[in-house]
Amino acid sequence: MTVKSIAKGLTVGAAVGTVFYMMSKATSKQKHDIRKNTNKAIKAAGCVLDDITSLIL
Repeated sequence: MTVKSIAKGLTVGAAVGTVFYMMSKATSKQKHDIRKNTNKAIKAAGCVLDDITSLIL
């Protein structure tokens, strides 16, 4: 197992957990907005992870 795969798993897990928490506390309008922006947030987290791993390695 590499550091990159471990870090990616942690990042994705944190992002998914955050989304589910926000969905449980949100109103109907907020849920729609969350669903709309979730894909963008996951892609951004992946880019940040790649940048961090390139700095580490």
